[in-house]
Parts: sequence; C-alpha cells; structure tokens
Amino acid sequence: MATLITGAGGFLGSHLRQAFSAAGHDVRAVDLPGVADMDGACDITDDGQVAAAVQGCETVIHAAGIFDLAAPEALLQAVNADGAARVAEAAVAAGAKRLVLISSSSVYGRGADQVPESSDKKPEHAYARTKWEGERRVSEIAQDRGLSLAVLRPTLLYGPGSRYGLAPWAAIFAIRRLKGAGALPIAKGGPLGHMVHVQDVAEATVHVADSDEQGAFNVSDHSPVPAGDLVRLIAQSVGAPVSGSPLPWSSMRVFRRAKPLLAGVIAKQNAKLAHLWQRTVADHELVPALSPRMDPDWIDFLSADHTYNSAALRATGFEFKHPDARVSLPATIDWYRENRWIPAA
Repeated sequence: MATLITGAGGFLGSHLRQAFSAAGHDVRAVDLPGVADMDGACDITDDGQVAAAVQGCETVIHAAGIFDLAAPEALLQAVNADGAARVAEAAVAAGAKRLVLISSSSVYGRGADQVPESSDKKPEHAYARTKWEGERRVSEIAQDRGLSLAVLRPTLLYGPGSRYGLAPWAAIFAIRRLKGAGALPIAKGGPLGHMVHVQDVAEATVHVADSDEQGAFNVSDHSPVPAGDLVRLIAQSVGAPVSGSPLPWSSMRVFRRAKPLLAGVIAKQNAKLAHLWQRTVADHELVPALSPRMDPDWIDFLSADHTYNSAALRATGFEFKHPDARVSLPATIDWYRENRWIPAA
C-alpha cells in the first residue's frame, strides 16, 4: 500500500518525497492544486480532497502546513490546526495504520533550554499556538480511534531549497555586499539556538515511520549555535563584511519589549528590502525564489536560548548526518549560489 506525503511540494516535503522513495516506499505525493509534479492535488482545508488523497494509503506523513511568523492567525489556524485534524480523521476513516505528524519545537515557547519532549508547552506566537493545537487534536483522534501516531518536533530547518528561516538573511547580506556597505557590527556569542538540516529531518521521518515507535520526538542537531555566531556565519558565507559590536546580545531584551513600536519601522524596511531584491534579481538574472524580510517575532528567537534534547530520537537508533550547522550551513549557501538564488560571490 502507498505512503501519502502531504505538502510534498514544499521545502521539507520535497526532501521527504526523496527520502521515502529511496527507502523503497510507494509514495503518493500531494500538495495544493497547481503545484507541479505531484501525484494529486490536496488542499488540507478541503474535506473532499483530503479524503481522496488518503484512500488506499497505509501510512500518512502529514507535512503540509504554513511556517510564516507573519501569516494571518486565521490562515494558520485553518491549515496548521484544523487541517492537521482533518488529515487525521480522514486517515482513520480510510483505514490507514500509521500517521507521522510534523509539528514544531516552537510549541515549547521562549527560553527553551535542553527541553525534553515532556516539558510544558508554552507557545507564544500564532504559528506555535496553531502547531500545538494541531498536535493535541491529532493525538486525541489517534488515541480515541486506535491510530498509531508519532510526532516529530524539528527545530529551525535549513538546507537546499529553504525559502524562509535563515534563507532571507542570506539575501539581505548579499544586498549589503553588492551595495558595498561597510562592515556590519554583529556581537559575538548570544543565546544558544538549535537548528537541524532538512535531510536529517526527512530521514528521521522515514526512520520513525518504519518503526513501531509512538509519541513525540524532538529533532535537533548536536550543536546549538550562539545567535551572534550564526548571523556572522551567514554574513561571512555570503561574503559580506562583519565586525565586532560594542552592544551585547542582552540588549535584544530592549528590542523585544519595544516590538509593537518597531513593527511600523520594520514594515518600511521590508518594503525597501523588497525593492532592492527585485533589482538584484533582475540585474543578476537570479531565480526569484527568496523574499528577504524581517519579521518582528524573530526578535524572540534572538533574545533567549532555544535548545532541545533529542536523546529520545537518538535512542531509537537514528544518527544525524549533519550534527553541526556551523559545518553544514556554508554548503547550503553554496547551493543558493550554484542554483542562482543569490548572486555569485
């Protein structure tokens, strides 16, 4: 029987499709109507499309969702929460035996420090709240209806094909380099944050789907990176000059308190960034894949630790191929250049 992958045309979904196919699964890849190279259309806000997609599938990998901190809460609710529950209900009705849900480490909230899966959930943003609601509702359906369920909670993903998260920063620093801007002062150190390579998340999903493991699993690499070091690494990988900063990362707390006041300023800067990037794409004949912008809620992730304990996943025998983002992230920047998502250095 087939293995259904929802959201198979997205960043993680495309890697899931490759990983499950390589592992010998009969993959049925679905995404929104109009997404190219899919086995079928499936808008997870549509009952009929979801019901049709799951027919004849023994395993369902639910990766479809919206990861955008600036998206309207109503849209996040409809997709991340209601959509997840709809897929779980349809999977049970179709006789599926196994469901793997892709959730998010953001469900733990701000200031997570090596948290295990059992830690309290304190989601702060609409994205995190809707991911947690979706996870809770799916878990209730699985328990009540006898569906085997595993939940993966990856932290911030990076890797070839990523359009959000760290990717916009590569475009922003590329703009600075092309404009000949001076060295940007970036403080060293800062709060620790875990990341994870998309290939590891895809292969962890295969690993868990093919096992009898149930419950939730954090998915984070072995080496959390200080925020300042991460920003410096992206800038240097793009070729933008950076320098030390007299401002400590603790000053980010001030920005966090002033976040509502900064929203208008950030919106104006984003409009300028969009214009500059459009010119850059045209002048350098780039693929218009990235949309550089700054989202106010990212301030929260730059002002407190966000680290996660993935011992439970490793205890199942899974091994990470990209244990340290400081080693693997420059290769992702190279991929952006080679595929003309950012200008050549």
